[in-house]
Amino acid sequence: MKTAALLCLLLALAAPAKSPRPQPVPSPVTPAEVAAPAADALVAQEVRVLELDEKRANKVYRIRTAPGFQTVVEFPEGFASPPSCGDCVDGASPNLDKSPALFVLQAFDNDNYIAVKPLRFSREEGGDGPPADEFQMTVTVRLKSRLTVTLLVEYAHRAQADARVVFTLPNRGAESQFVRDQVAKARAELEADFTRRLAESSTRVLLSALLDTPKCRTVGRQTRQGDVRLEVLHLCRLGSKVFVRFAVENRGRDELAVGEVALYQLHGKGESQPVDDTQLLLSDDELAFREVAKGVIGFELPEGAEAAASYALHLTERTGDGRPVVVDAFHF
Repeated sequence: MKTAALLCLLLALAAPAKSPRPQPVPSPVTPAEVAAPAADALVAQEVRVLELDEKRANKVYRIRTAPGFQTVVEFPEGFASPPSCGDCVDGASPNLDKSPALFVLQAFDNDNYIAVKPLRFSREEGGDGPPADEFQMTVTVRLKSRLTVTLLVEYAHRAQADARVVFTLPNRGAESQFVRDQVAKARAELEADFTRRLAESSTRVLLSALLDTPKCRTVGRQTRQGDVRLEVLHLCRLGSKVFVRFAVENRGRDELAVGEVALYQLHGKGESQPVDDTQLLLSDDELAFREVAKGVIGFELPEGAEAAASYALHLTERTGDGRPVVVDAFHF
């Protein structure tokens, strides 16, 4: 037994030791990966919204831009005058490469925005520009509402630069709605006042006409053309105003649509002349079978003029044959 135990011990000592599992070697990290910001950070920098404070005229808004990375700055309204800058050149200039300016700025008046970027690299990045902490300029933007916006444009590395900055006026929406409400209220008051004055004026005109004795004649003449019956009921005169009351009846199964109604003056030898500037009032212009509409057509005689010897009333339907229906030769 002792010999067997000793043999097992010697065999265990002679067995090769089990090597540990090899671990993967991490790949080296490049400087670009160290410097590159996370994807979410780039997305978060794409749009920066700033609220303009109209009560703080001396407030300065910082804008960060980088070489080769144009920053767009949008405004809530148009420019009252071209934006001014301290050390920039117009982006539309043909000699950008020869300009000593630090920044390039271009204004787009029709779309209410400017685009700005550095024209050269900073001293730290091997360029001919000043150090990054001194690489800046001031831009003044005067909006159409006379609000002045001051921007401090600063040189920045691309990862920290603004891609798009949007200025808003948070109180303008409420102000605009208040103005619209006030305009609507004032318009409603004006319309109500106009309606009241018009009614008063119309009543006064009618009362003035009634100072003279009304002169009316029952005519009672009618004619029929197809399914349309036209009857002249009365011919009246109030002062210088002449009125003709009439009725239209639809005798057909199809709906009748009343078209033009005209009044003619009749002279001797069969001559006729349309009366100008007539006013028409019709109770309905679309009549079903057996329906009747009443109407009045009137005009004002010129000063000193007398009524014509006789009149004729013409009515034309908008449906059917469109032929005129005429009640001829009625007079006072």
